[in-house]
Amino acid sequence: PSALPGRPPVPSGYYGLPIIDVPGIKASAHYCGPRVAPDARPACAGGPPAVCGATLAGSKAEAEAADRIRAVVDSTSRLVGANFPHLEKTPFETQSCMYTSTPDHDFIIGRVPGLRSRVVLAGGGSGHAFKMGPAIGEMAAAAAMGWEPPLPLQPFGIERLLGASMLDEKQAGRR
Repeated sequence: PSALPGRPPVPSGYYGLPIIDVPGIKASAHYCGPRVAPDARPACAGGPPAVCGATLAGSKAEAEAADRIRAVVDSTSRLVGANFPHLEKTPFETQSCMYTSTPDHDFIIGRVPGLRSRVVLAGGGSGHAFKMGPAIGEMAAAAAMGWEPPLPLQPFGIERLLGASMLDEKQAGRR
């Protein structure tokens, strides 16, 4: 759907938030930042700053992350410019945030495979679990208690990911 009448449709995989506590909007492409190791996050992606000219991530990871972040910012700027002509398309601030993500960018909710216990996994929030927390909790509780869940658990089972390779995050969110 278009953000404004007569404007091009907004591609999937982007999100935006109105002015709240900052003098502007928050907008970005979802799921498309660089893959990083939490303990060696590039400085350009919110990791610790360089010490003596070196970061924990290393120069190659820093360069790759910087290129990916620049591509996300450029893409989001084009989207804002095309759909919100009354806004400045050049960001006055950028910030990277890190979150867990499953290969298919969906939640994991269900019992641990092969165990007869009530051990339940609930995770893989992929950056949007905060808004789904009550529903995830209800489904995880139903799985743990052996109750009928409000929705089928099968689509969220970890079995779908066992042996899966990472999908191309450029395609994520477009299904």
